[in-house]
Formats: sequence, C-alpha cells, structure tokens
Amino acid sequence: MRKSIFVILLFFLLWQPGLEEFENSGDGNYNIQESQESEDISGEQELNPTIIQSSVLPQGFIFITAGPQFFYNAEGLNTAPSPISFSIGTGGNLPLFRNYISFSPYLKGWASYYILYNDKAVPGTIEKRTSYTLHALLDIPVMFRLPVKYSIFSLGLGISILARYGFAVSVLPEEEKPDIKKMNTYYWQKLRFLYPCLILSWDYMLDNGTSFGFEARAHYPLSSSMDEVPAPLHNALISISARFFFPRSWK
Repeated sequence: MRKSIFVILLFFLLWQPGLEEFENSGDGNYNIQESQESEDISGEQELNPTIIQSSVLPQGFIFITAGPQFFYNAEGLNTAPSPISFSIGTGGNLPLFRNYISFSPYLKGWASYYILYNDKAVPGTIEKRTSYTLHALLDIPVMFRLPVKYSIFSLGLGISILARYGFAVSVLPEEEKPDIKKMNTYYWQKLRFLYPCLILSWDYMLDNGTSFGFEARAHYPLSSSMDEVPAPLHNALISISARFFFPRSWK
C-alpha cells in the first residue's frame, strides 16, 4: 500500500512541470493574440489619416475665361450705346501664402468700333464708325481665397492696364484717316489706360485638380478723377465670365 502511494506521488511530481508548461503556453498564445490585436488597432489608426484625407489635388496654375464685356458710355445719342462685346482671356494662379493668398495675373482681349466725337475717342456703331479697335486688358491682382469643401471663393484687388489700338475701317474717307492717329494718342493721355480692379470668383474643384466656375470683374477708370467726363463711371468696365482651370498635371 505504501509502495503504491509512493509511486502515485512520484508520478504527480514528474507530471507537474508539464502542467506548468501547458499553462505558460496558454499565456503565450494569449499574449501573441493580444499583441496581434494591438498591432491591428495601431495599423488602423495609421490608416485613418489616409482615409480621412481628401483626394482632391491642388488647383491648377493656368485658367481660361470667356464671357461678355460691358463698356459704359455716357457721351449721349451721337455715339453708340454702351457696347457689350465678347471677350476671351487667360491667366495664372501663383500661391503666395498656402492656399489663402495668391498672385493671379490675367490678360483678356476683345474688339469694338470707335469714332472721334468732340476730340474724344468714344464707342461707335457699325453704321457710324471710324476705327476698328482692339483691346488688351492686363489685370495684376492679389487674390484672397477661402476654400470651403470642394469650392473656392475668391476676392481680388489690383491694378489694370488697358491697351487699345485702332485701325481705319475700310469705308473711312481719306480725309478722316488722320483721326486714327489722334484716337490712338487719346487712349494713352491723362491715365486713360489705368484701371483699379475688383474681382469676385467661385470655383468648383474636381478630384484631379481641374476646376470650373464663374468670375465677375469691375474696372474703374482712374482718368475720371482728372478728365472731363459726362458721368463718374464713364468708360468703366464690367465683365462676367465662365472660367476653367487646367490640372497641374495630366494623368
């Protein structure tokens, strides 16, 4: 009897380390599973910024515009009503401070008829015209931008230079052709080429960096403060155009 009890105790003592190893292995598996879960959680946390981050690329540098151009004329019935011409333009967008401030030079052009009236170059009609005048307007503004989700609202302030050059129309009598030179000189006198400008725009961004929207530009003639004009806004310019930004890179 004693011998059998001794054998049982000896077997139990020999089997006890195996039990501890089993318990340790169970703890190890639990630790491995816990570490894997923590790695999965940390991995998800690292992926979250990528998931949350917007996939919209920055707005492009180059844009084009097209739309009507209104030129206010207050000289009276002997001249043309305020002409509305179709204008096209192109410009650039160069960031200065992140996405909030940018330098945006812009050039657009259009054409219209002029006549010489009371020694002034004023808009004319197709029936009564002296020159066919080309216009090139260069805007040099600073844009203040407000991004809101997929939209960008902008306000711009700057100075503009209006270059005009007239050509004699084909039906102009020979004795009136010297008026062309007078008109081309008139455009550059008394700061008639200088216009402070105000710009308002809205652009909608696409995923690849392309954007499209609308803009309104108003130009005040600086010469009105030093020239004899029938109204303070005589020769003012107002335009509303659709515009399109090209992406920074095509993929």
